[in-house]
Amino acid sequence: EGEKGEESGDEKVAEMELDGTGRERQHADRNKDLSIRVEKLMRQAKVASFKEICQQVGAKTARDVDIALQELKRNSLMVQGNWVERSGLTLKNRQAHARNYLLASFDRTRRLERKQLIPVLKLDYETTTKLLSELGRPLGDGYWEFRKPTDTEFMKRYPTLTSKQARSVSKKYAFSLKLLLE
Repeated sequence: EGEKGEESGDEKVAEMELDGTGRERQHADRNKDLSIRVEKLMRQAKVASFKEICQQVGAKTARDVDIALQELKRNSLMVQGNWVERSGLTLKNRQAHARNYLLASFDRTRRLERKQLIPVLKLDYETTTKLLSELGRPLGDGYWEFRKPTDTEFMKRYPTLTSKQARSVSKKYAFSLKLLLE
């Protein structure tokens, strides 16, 4: 009986190890799935608040929220407390730098005047309008406003991340401005 008890104990340990591996695999699959959903959402939305992102991808637990944040830090930039797809993921060269310049400009102020952008961006009317339309909405008289209201709630909840993102956007601004003016 002692031997049978030991065997059944070993079997239980083996079952638990398999079950544990299964749960780990299940968590890894869920993490990957959530990351993919965040990435796809950002490619479609271009600009979204963190609350909208979590609702759309079904991030409900603290772990889900952390995974969503990690994905956003990898593939997006924060502007006015909202998340915007990184320019280099879909655009190349001058357009990517022009979009980075617009992102940083919108991060500094909610409203931009098109005529002040034209000499810096040096893009045709259609391309400039396309970039502005992804990020903002026209107000009339050549002014554009950032598409989403400033998400002060997110910025207060994550002050360190907000500071890091602001520095990153500022660096992109300086780099893109230098290249655009060459």
